[in-house]
Amino acid sequence: MSKKALPGLDMARTLLFYEYNQRRLLKMVPCAIPLGKQLPFPLRDSKLLQLTREDMLALWLLFPEAARKRSVLRRVEGKPATWFHHDSPVSEIGPFITTEPTDALSLTALVPSYTKYRRFKKSGRLVCDIHLFNIHSLTCPPSVQHIVHAEGFVHEVAHSIIAPAFYNVGHQLKLPSDEIVDGFDWLAAVFGNAAEKYSPISHYAGVYRNADLSFRNNEGNLLTSISEEMAECVAAHLLGFVFCCDARRRFDPFRDRPEIKQLVHDFLHAELVPASIPTAEST
Repeated sequence: MSKKALPGLDMARTLLFYEYNQRRLLKMVPCAIPLGKQLPFPLRDSKLLQLTREDMLALWLLFPEAARKRSVLRRVEGKPATWFHHDSPVSEIGPFITTEPTDALSLTALVPSYTKYRRFKKSGRLVCDIHLFNIHSLTCPPSVQHIVHAEGFVHEVAHSIIAPAFYNVGHQLKLPSDEIVDGFDWLAAVFGNAAEKYSPISHYAGVYRNADLSFRNNEGNLLTSISEEMAECVAAHLLGFVFCCDARRRFDPFRDRPEIKQLVHDFLHAELVPASIPTAEST
């Protein structure tokens, strides 16, 4: 396949938006932390990260306490710079990646972050590690690298809250309205159906949509598509910005979709019903 920009994978326009608006965006990314607060998860290979321990704590505290309690995040790891490979197939959700710049779709088709899951067989406990990939100095300046990793970190923490709802059997949530719902059903039906009425929340989320706005279900990956939309919605909700084609939404992400903003709010503030047991149908 020729070096062709795959929808949503090349961050060139996103990086330009970040660079052009970096002063405003850096003010929107929190850095102050309350006294006495400690990062509740360890870091590995932190020299590869564009975020400090304090940066990550400030971003972590953007999440409501109820959401933080539901997170299955175990640790954050720094990883070498990684890009989407130029031979990534257009038709599949899972593109190829490479650590070789010469094999990249482009220098701006970088992989900023990733969440790796593991389930312990004996306990059935689901955990995840967030990987933040170092960003090559030729890709963008340090200030933009900081914004990329801040958005990426919030996006991946969102996944650490979404995943147990999708993959733990009997994951019951008590919404702010006091309604108790099944996490899987609520995300797939309530949020998923509502989101399909609108364009993707972000440029990246467009990778997971069909032309008719329905979520892609390539090789049974419908849950991945819904998860990515929700993770991008959470990042937009907590940070207050998003890169998308509609310039009016870039600093007002939910201006045309207040019902989605309410659903994201409800999901983040939902409490795990104590009877929910972290088990899986298979490991």
